[in-house]
Amino acid sequence: MDHSALLHILWGATFCFVLWGIWLHRNNLVHKLNPIPITTTVDTIFGKVVEFWAAKTYHPPKTHVLASYRWSTASPPFLKLNIDGSVLGETRHATAGGLFCDSKDNWVARFVHRIGITNSLATELWALRDGLRFAVANYFTHLKIEIDSSIASQLISGAPTPKHYLSSLVIDCKELMQQLPHVDINHIICQSNMTANAMARLGHDLHQDFLILSLPPCCQTVLYSGYYGV
Repeated sequence: MDHSALLHILWGATFCFVLWGIWLHRNNLVHKLNPIPITTTVDTIFGKVVEFWAAKTYHPPKTHVLASYRWSTASPPFLKLNIDGSVLGETRHATAGGLFCDSKDNWVARFVHRIGITNSLATELWALRDGLRFAVANYFTHLKIEIDSSIASQLISGAPTPKHYLSSLVIDCKELMQQLPHVDINHIICQSNMTANAMARLGHDLHQDFLILSLPPCCQTVLYSGYYGV
C-alpha cells in the first residue's frame, strides 16, 4: 500500500490506530499462536487511518429546500383557533393568547391572558384551555386548532398522563374538547403561527389578567406577514 496519502493526516489519530494494531498483533501472537506478518499489520493500520480520515473529512453536498410558511385557512364549516404562549427570559413572566378565524379569514375573536410565572409548555396549555372555554361558551360546533408546541399537541392527543406535572391542564383541555361536536388539533411550525404569537406577546403590556379584544393596531404588520408569508 502507498502510505504517501498519510502525510497530511494528523499524528494524534494515527498514533491511536498504531496502538490498536500493535495490541491486535500481540493478541494473535500470544493467545491464538497465529502470528501475522508485520507488514500485514502495518498495512491494516494505515488502511484504517485513511478510512477514518476519509469519513471524518467527507462533507455531503448541501441541498436547499425552499418552503413557504404562511397562514392556512380553515375549510367550512370549521372555525380555526390559533394559540401561542410567550415567556420573558429574565423574569419568566408568562402570557398566552389566541385568535379565532372563520373559513374566509374573518377575525371572529381574540384573547390575551396574563398568567404569571411559569414555563413555555404551561403557557401553551393555558392558551388552549382559554380558547376551548371560549368555543364551548359560544357553542362552536366545528373547530380546527393549530398549535406550534409539539409536546403540548402530543399531551392533548395522546393517552392520559396523570403523573405529568401539568396533568390538570391537560385534563381540562380534553374535557372541553369532548364538549365540542367536531374538533381537530394540529401541530404547526412557529413560522406559521406568528399571528397567535403576536397576540400572546400583547399580554406583557396589559394590566388586566384576561381580555377578549378586537384586532389591535400594533399587530397589523405581524398579522399581514403571517397571512401572506412575507
